Amino acid sequence: MWKEWIVVGLWGGIVALDTTAAFQVMISQPLVACSVTGLIVGNMPLGLMCGIFLQLIWTAEIPAGAAYTSESNIGAVAATAIAVIAFEQTLRQAPAIALALLFAVGLSFVAGKMVVLVRRINGTTYYTLIRDERLTSTKIIRAHFSGLFLLFGMGFMLTFLSTWLIGDGLVPTIIGLIPESIDIALQPIGSAFLGLGCGVLFYIFYSRKEIALLVIGLAVGTMLALQNIL
Repeated sequence: MWKEWIVVGLWGGIVALDTTAAFQVMISQPLVACSVTGLIVGNMPLGLMCGIFLQLIWTAEIPAGAAYTSESNIGAVAATAIAVIAFEQTLRQAPAIALALLFAVGLSFVAGKMVVLVRRINGTTYYTLIRDERLTSTKIIRAHFSGLFLLFGMGFMLTFLSTWLIGDGLVPTIIGLIPESIDIALQPIGSAFLGLGCGVLFYIFYSRKEIALLVIGLAVGTMLALQNIL
């Protein structure tokens, strides 16, 4: 179990780097990041499900330049690990996913604040470098990689500690206090996240005046839904 938690932490560090600092090959998107997390902890279908629930909500966030984002990608990785581990311990999927999704919001916010702190530290390092009269390329390279290592460490620690303390400890304890009769009432929480994500998409298309694309998407989605029903 500890090995899986460490690997999840390492994956969280890579996701943190991919968001803005390095790579940027989109593996940090929740749909991918959550699926890989599920694969690491032994339940890829559940990881994919978490990715679907979380992907649309943060579609409007573009992690470019110095823009502040909630770092949903790191929160999504942590939440997926929490959901899978809690489900393995309790065998109750509905409350495991519901609680993990709620924790995803808080963990994403915390990750965003930690990234701001990392940026401030890197900014201090930058001003130290430009005032260095004996500045060399070696010092610049060292400072660059120290910044990357700091961000990687942030992603690692947040996902690792969340998996351990929340996924293995707190969430299973909470689920144990919830009567099993309430499980069915918790199932719509995933659908609520999907509905919220659809609202985000509607806002994006409407604010950019891409009404035609919005109508086409709704029409195609309705046709596919009717085809499945019929």
